[in-house]
Amino acid sequence: MTAPVAWSDPTSLTAIRQDARRGDAAGLREVAKQFESLFLRMMLKSMREASLGDPMFDSNEGGMYRDMLDDQVAVDMSQSGSMGLAELLVRQLAKTGVAPAPAPAPATATVQVSAQPSNLPTRETFVEKMWPLAVAAGRTLGVDPKHVIAQAALETGWGRSPIGNNYFGIKGSASWQGATTQAATQEYVNGDAQVVSEKFRAYATAEDSVRDYVRLLGGSQRYATVRGTGADTVAFADAIQASGYATDPAYATKLQAVVQVVNGMLPAVLKTGKELPITPVSTPP
Repeated sequence: MTAPVAWSDPTSLTAIRQDARRGDAAGLREVAKQFESLFLRMMLKSMREASLGDPMFDSNEGGMYRDMLDDQVAVDMSQSGSMGLAELLVRQLAKTGVAPAPAPAPATATVQVSAQPSNLPTRETFVEKMWPLAVAAGRTLGVDPKHVIAQAALETGWGRSPIGNNYFGIKGSASWQGATTQAATQEYVNGDAQVVSEKFRAYATAEDSVRDYVRLLGGSQRYATVRGTGADTVAFADAIQASGYATDPAYATKLQAVVQVVNGMLPAVLKTGKELPITPVSTPP
């Protein structure tokens, strides 16, 4: 149950065809950015593999964190436009007639590259947004709300890629009767990472996503060991992994690392002592 990878687009090449038919140049440019991010991730991976590393200080944990860093670097580079590959792809498609030509920039326009696009949440705004929902979910499940936020952060890249408002990477199995969206995702088969296309549940709001997460973990015997773990981060992470929530063999370790980041952010983000409204989240009868 791994969330769509940060560099993927939920409708892949289908979106390019649909956007082209509608003449939606802005939508096409976003798809091109996602493709550029995938290309950059592959390039960074090849560069890592070409290096012999440091035999004295290298470790599996170090490699894991480097992979996480590479993923985020690829996303940030693509969104900032610093490479320019996405723009070249859009212009090339326009020349072949597959897509409409992009509107020319004004002659006096000044292009500014930002490391953090304004439409993407920062880690702080993500935690602040999710905190009331996480508190309510934690009360129902008997777990620390930091663990709920950390899992949502891990599954969506700190709120940057909640495809279909799905903050916990929950798959749309045959028993799911609600809306779904098809998306590329990274799964592990026999320890090897593979990118596959999967069907994920889609929600109208973040609140709906949290409610379904509570319903899933609270109503299944499969996740009985997750419920009631309280503030024990190791117990929560290990129980999530042992239940088969995700195929990533390092999921528990990554989750624990994100919890530590969330824990360090909370005093400043929540402005200790300030009361926040709690949105009730409960399982249906």
